[in-house]
Amino acid sequence: MTKEPKDQNQDPSSEGYVEGKFLVAMPAMEDPRFHQSIVYILEHDKAGAMGLMINKTLDHLKFKDLLEQLSIDYNDECPELDIHYGGPVDIGRGFVIHSKDVMFDHTIDIGPFAVSTSTEMLQAIAQGSGPDEIIFTLGYAGWNAEQLDTELLSDSWLCLDCCYDTVFNTEPKQKWKLALEKSGIHHQHLHDCSGHA
Repeated sequence: MTKEPKDQNQDPSSEGYVEGKFLVAMPAMEDPRFHQSIVYILEHDKAGAMGLMINKTLDHLKFKDLLEQLSIDYNDECPELDIHYGGPVDIGRGFVIHSKDVMFDHTIDIGPFAVSTSTEMLQAIAQGSGPDEIIFTLGYAGWNAEQLDTELLSDSWLCLDCCYDTVFNTEPKQKWKLALEKSGIHHQHLHDCSGHA
């Protein structure tokens, strides 16, 4: 997706854009692939949006097996990482959401996190010299022009500021509940119906 240059001092949400935010799936979410999901939005403008789910793992895949498939050597310092399901689009494409202590030329700085897609980052992780905090995802969530805007208006998503602890220091299955609780909403108070939470 091609992005137009933006005023760096402008908050994307001021125009209804939610780039750099969390979207937390609400009971009105009709797509079962996003049931109780949290999506970190990387891009959102008039052309559409893309983001990465951060709370669903692909338990049948192992990170080191993936490195072997990519012919990337690893050593004993390589961390044991879960592989997350980033979304239904381009499921073979990998993304690394990470802390900003290790950055490469093509690393993207978005909100409190950084995102890398380069082999260089995977090589660094494999050798134990990657960032301190890492989530590896396969695939991403994508929306056509105005599609996400419509879903936001229909209360399919709750938009929240990103939380570092929710991303890196919480078990995947607990992230959805924690994100809601941090916003003052208890998940048991939500009902399977439309309307504002």
